[in-house]
Parts: sequence; C-alpha cells; structure tokens
Amino acid sequence: MALPVHCITGVETLPMEAATVGLQWDLPRAVVVRHRLDVAAGTLTRVVSDATGVLEQETTEVEHLCASCALREDIIPTLERLAALDRWDSIVAHLPVGMEASQLCRMITADADLASDLRVAGVVMAGERASLPDLLVTDDLLVERDLHTSRTDRRGVAEVAARLVEYADVVALFDDESAPAASDAGGAGSPAVDAAAGEALVRTLARPGALVVSGWPGLRHADLITGLHHHDTSEEWVDDVFTATMGDLDGEHVWRLDLMTTDPLDPSRFLDRLEDLGTGPHRTRGFFWMPTRPDDVVAWQGAGGQVSVGVTETWAGRPRHSRIVVTGLFGSGDDRETIRSAFLDSLVRDDDRVHRGIRWQVEEDGLEPWLGPIPGAA
Repeated sequence: MALPVHCITGVETLPMEAATVGLQWDLPRAVVVRHRLDVAAGTLTRVVSDATGVLEQETTEVEHLCASCALREDIIPTLERLAALDRWDSIVAHLPVGMEASQLCRMITADADLASDLRVAGVVMAGERASLPDLLVTDDLLVERDLHTSRTDRRGVAEVAARLVEYADVVALFDDESAPAASDAGGAGSPAVDAAAGEALVRTLARPGALVVSGWPGLRHADLITGLHHHDTSEEWVDDVFTATMGDLDGEHVWRLDLMTTDPLDPSRFLDRLEDLGTGPHRTRGFFWMPTRPDDVVAWQGAGGQVSVGVTETWAGRPRHSRIVVTGLFGSGDDRETIRSAFLDSLVRDDDRVHRGIRWQVEEDGLEPWLGPIPGAA
C-alpha cells in the first residue's frame, strides 16, 4: 500500500516549521524529511527525524543546484527509500522554501512505480498572517529576499506565494507573537487591518474546498491518513486553461475581475496596454490567443507587477477563447476600470477580423522575445 505523504510549502521559514510540528503532533508515527537549499554554497541539506529524534542529517554539494534537481536527485529518492523501510505510517515532507509541491505531486502521479510506493495525501501552504498582504502583492523577486532556489531563479515572491496558496489543500496562517497588537498600532494600515485583508485575499485565491485556518488546527489522524488531496481537483484549479467559475467580486477587502471573451488579442494593441494589464499589486492569471499564432494557447501568470507569458499548449480543436482573472486588495489600489479598459483595448477590432480573418500572415508580431518565432514564419 502506498505511504501517505504530506507536503509543507511556503516562502517563510518559521510558519513552515510550525506547520511541520503541527503535523508531527497529529501524525505521531510519521517520519519527517526536511530539505534546505543553500544556493550561495551550492548545497542541499537533508534531515530525517521521527518521534525518537534525528535519524540522519546530510549536506551534499550539487553542481547545478535547483529545485528540479533536488527533487529528482534527493527528495523523491529519499521518500522512496523511507517508504520501503515500512517503519512509519506516513511521511511529512518539509520542502525547500519556495519550491512548489505541484512538481512533486505530478512526478508521483505520473510514475506508476512511484505511485505504488507513495501517495500525496495533503499539501500545506504555511504563512504568517501579518505578512500576507506584502507577500502576495510585493514586486520583490525571490533572489532579493534570499529565497531563490537556483542561481537563475528570477521568480517573483508574490507569484510563488500565490501559486502555493492556489495549489494547497490547507493554508495555515500563523500569528507572529512579536508583531505589535492592533491596539498598539492603530489607524488604517495597522497589522489588524492588513491581517484581515491578507486573510481575505488568501481565501479568494485558494481553491474552493481548501481549508484556510488560523495556526495549526489539529486534524484527525484518520483524515490525514485517508488524505486531503485530490490530484485532479487541484490540477484543474491551477491549470493554464482553467475552467472554474469565478466571476467578478466586490468584497470588503478584495476585488476581482474575471475578463473573458472568444475574441483574440491583437499583438500590437496588447503590447501597448501590457503595463496597464500586468503591473500593480495584483494577482493575475489566465490565457489568450492571437491571430498571428491562432493554434497556440498563450498562458499568462503574474503577481505584484511581475508578469510572464509563454506558449503552454495548442488549442487542438477546442474552442479558442481568452480569459484573464485579476485579484487585488482595495488597500493597495482599485485599478479595475484601467485593467478592464486595457483588456478591451487589446482585442482585435471588428474591421480587422472582417478583412484579415483569424489567421494573420505576418513574419513577426513583436512577441518573439517571450513566445519565440511565429510558427511557419520564414
């Protein structure tokens, strides 16, 4: 029988450790595996422990250190090795800071041999309640906070944090006891206001059905062993071409725009309005199509003003459409009308559709730096 694995993720060390300890209390017969990347030193550290104490600790040098390498070369092999010992009823995998559990989940699910030994039973994203607004909307890069997982890691903190929240089965929000109380800070922008806004943002980004909890709630052993994770449901929520119903939102702290159309985006108009669409302290994700590349699905991921676009798959006979969902905090600015206008301005005009159709024969469209050459262009 496959051994249940619970993954701990996050971009903050202390809440990740708190969630790991919480799971240890709920799973007393679990083995805990902690991995830490030190990019500057080029090392990967592994610590294995259980209720009896530390069982092994090893630091190895990795020539081309990155999250994917660590996963292939040490994390997955270690989980397999521990499962084969048949000494524990579950594994708690404390992943390196900034690593997405989706990578591990997909590897296990796609490999029949791995899936016979290991089963992802839960994915936890742990964060500090007071820091969430900054964490989810900051324009900082991981490398600027010394959280990068490789020397070439240029991901934004906000995008990674948002993706971790969106994939999680449990989002655990821990209080920093050293933070000033709301009555001490007072006024707009106090920790209490920020915390409420941050929690509202987390709940909006999280997958429907995911648990968003204060601290570690204490979960029933039987539920943890059975599992909280459903792979297909998680993948559908974060899929590049997601189909989940979201809709516009006008909440107390959070707003959301769900921009959808069957029309393609005009490359030149899109580039003209890219800054209005993608900058700002928001979480944005979606996909679109263009008449210069009508067979390609172009995925859009962004947060905190950092945006990435790239061809992710082809439409393969599916109806083409464009959709971008933008989620923001009122306390960080209400840019909804600017964003909506930018999206509408980016669409192909009716007269262009009439005269040029949906397949434009051009050599370049200005998006080559991100999407590569136009397929079939000379």
